[in-house]
Amino acid sequence: MESRREEQKKREAVIGGRRMTNLRYADDTTIISSSASGIRKYFQNLVTESKYYNMEINATKTKVMVVSRQEGVQLEVNHGRQQLEQVQSFKFLGSFTKFQISGIVQDSNRRLL
Repeated sequence: MESRREEQKKREAVIGGRRMTNLRYADDTTIISSSASGIRKYFQNLVTESKYYNMEINATKTKVMVVSRQEGVQLEVNHGRQQLEQVQSFKFLGSFTKFQISGIVQDSNRRLL
């Protein structure tokens, strides 16, 4: 039987040799996982922790983006009874990010200096 830590390692994404589950800056958060179950678990943890501090996740402003070598992958993540919108691109910290099968494309010209 696998330990909780070994199970968690399978869900974490490796970026630059480091295992990561999220990127945070001010009030922006990006959840990262190598599996659909990991995204759902980390999102639920975020919702639970936010409630503890009397904060609420806005399901309308929260988006899901799948980065995969396979085209057309759908991921259903729910916040209460509302399904989060799945997008092909998003803006994070002023930079527009879009995933294509050839890789992630960033348009840094959209940044405001």
